[in-house]
Amino acid sequence: MNDIGPNSTDLSWATPRLEALARGGVRLTRYYTMHLCTPARAALLTGKYPMHIGMQHSMLSGNEPWGLPLNNTIAPQYAAALGYRSVAIGKWHLGHFKREYTPLARGFDEYFGYYTGFTDHYRHVSEITFCAIDGAGCWFDLRDGDKPVVDREGDYTMYAMRDKARAAIEAHEDPRVPLFLYFACATVHMPVQPPSDVFSGPQAARLARIPNARRRAFAAATVATDDVAGDIVDALVSRDLWENTIFVCASDNGAQPQTVGAGSNYPFRGMKGFYFEGGVRTHAFVHSRLLGGPATYDGLFSVVDWLPTLFGTVVERADGVDQWANLAAAARGAPVESPRTEVVINVDVVACDPNSTVPDCDDGDYYATGAIVFNQTLKLLRNVFYLPVWPVPLTDDLDNDTLPGWSTDDWYNPVVTDFVFDLADDPTESLDLKTTRPDLYESLSARFDAVLATAVPPAYCSYADDLRARKVFNATKFLGPWLADKATDRETKACIDRDAPSDDEDGSGGNEDEASAEPAVASKGRATYYASVSNPFPNAVYCRYGLLPSASSACADQHSSASLSPRLLQKHP
Repeated sequence: MNDIGPNSTDLSWATPRLEALARGGVRLTRYYTMHLCTPARAALLTGKYPMHIGMQHSMLSGNEPWGLPLNNTIAPQYAAALGYRSVAIGKWHLGHFKREYTPLARGFDEYFGYYTGFTDHYRHVSEITFCAIDGAGCWFDLRDGDKPVVDREGDYTMYAMRDKARAAIEAHEDPRVPLFLYFACATVHMPVQPPSDVFSGPQAARLARIPNARRRAFAAATVATDDVAGDIVDALVSRDLWENTIFVCASDNGAQPQTVGAGSNYPFRGMKGFYFEGGVRTHAFVHSRLLGGPATYDGLFSVVDWLPTLFGTVVERADGVDQWANLAAAARGAPVESPRTEVVINVDVVACDPNSTVPDCDDGDYYATGAIVFNQTLKLLRNVFYLPVWPVPLTDDLDNDTLPGWSTDDWYNPVVTDFVFDLADDPTESLDLKTTRPDLYESLSARFDAVLATAVPPAYCSYADDLRARKVFNATKFLGPWLADKATDRETKACIDRDAPSDDEDGSGGNEDEASAEPAVASKGRATYYASVSNPFPNAVYCRYGLLPSASSACADQHSSASLSPRLLQKHP
């Protein structure tokens, strides 16, 4: 929240192109997304809350056999029904263990990008900061359509994506076929690697004055993102397409504010991966000559609202609300009454740890967690970690534990609890009303339970299918689908028992017809199903992404990612 826009305490200058568009369009002041990448993309492309499609639990890693369930209609399929040609560029992160989960098989006519959560911005190696942990290998992850890209090594990912967007716009010649361009930015995301040309560009002097090296790198990557956005707009203008374009810009989740990420959510509490405002409330705007402006829209707006707002009644059975009329009214300066009084930020279930202090675990095998905004401003957080308001780094100290508010003792508390806040008077979530308003807490808790009752079991599968995935990855040096679409063996029908052995000693693969583990226990009702197949809090993912402090007990068993696999040094064919 504090990384762009006129209210940023230190980077208000970093995005002049995007800010001009926001200032001339409709700026959303109460925009809510999801806490993590995979749930956010699932919500955006389906118009459904992740809890209703099994995407609520965590992020997808490179060798996990799961993805967005195939029974969901997604944006390009709706677009096709309206006659659009659809192009996806950038981060996918919704499944790739079978080709039928990848972009071209799900309705996009063209795709250029990477399947996993992030890559090295120059080498295009997947999950570069932890791909060597626990013996996992490092593989390339950049594709043009289904084909591995072998000629862009050394090219900055966002610039390669920009080139493909320009090409798609340039090739758009038939006015009878409108274009839907989904541009999922690679920046700013770990690893924070800015392109060198930014440091000699128009913002060089301002960048040089940022005292913290990581914050400086983050700012430079932000400048590059703005440059790319501006280049795409210029391409649309040059092809005489801008007058009929609807341009939407929104973040998928909050920033990572420790020095490892050096983003900032100030003055909001928390960060990416968690449900406080800093993790889920972000900047968003829409700019179009078809809509008008300038204006601000102060009503609640969820990431699930984009699909019905942009595609209208063709979108069926969505959790999202069509807010086009409201945005248009705001653009005209007319009074607007928000159609939303409630936003489900997320609802999830987590298996109880043997040492869990969660009260729900005293008489059960799992506990519920999540957050919902009720009655416009009342927010209930269920069973969450407490998080601070992180300051912007003002020194060049890169040690997470030596700056105020960043030490493990200052913020990390493994005990989870509930909170109630009234965001109208307390946007920084500093005054918990749980004990002073027990009636309110009881009422909101009952409503949370009612929402939880509508959730479906998570599709998340933390099992790493190394035995078969590595066989394909090692052969191609690229990460990609490793199971046939029509595979019928039992490993593809349910999440695998994660404690079962999954790899041979050298990772060369084995008989892919041999099941390496038993399927999860079958459902015997909602509680039994959740208890049998839900996953514990994904400490491994959070520790590797820097979302939990490395010195904490939660990360004690996680290995360092300082040394990378020798595979990183291998050249692709």
